[in-house]
Amino acid sequence: MMKKVILASIGAGLSATLLHGGPAFAAQDTPPPAPDSEQVEILARAPDCVAGWVNRGTITQTAYAQNQCGHGMRLKIIWAYGADGTCSWVEHQGTIGSRVAIEPRRFDGVNLC
Repeated sequence: MMKKVILASIGAGLSATLLHGGPAFAAQDTPPPAPDSEQVEILARAPDCVAGWVNRGTITQTAYAQNQCGHGMRLKIIWAYGADGTCSWVEHQGTIGSRVAIEPRRFDGVNLC
């Protein structure tokens, strides 16, 4: 079946009407359920007042994050190619660390959690 699109000027704008004998998409009867709050984790990059660095050894590497923001916050060390560090409350001037194997992991920074 061929679809025809007719553009008609309505007031100051344009409206597109799709004519083909049925709806352009199938509407769901009910929306999908919202995820549980335990399944949702919102991550954002930590502010510039959080210092993040990594020390590499022969077999392992350890990433650190120090909160220099003047107030406490929840921080998480982010690793590529595997699980991230745990989400931890870090007071002002506090430091957290996360140790992993050198390969194939890569330090990807510090996020809020």
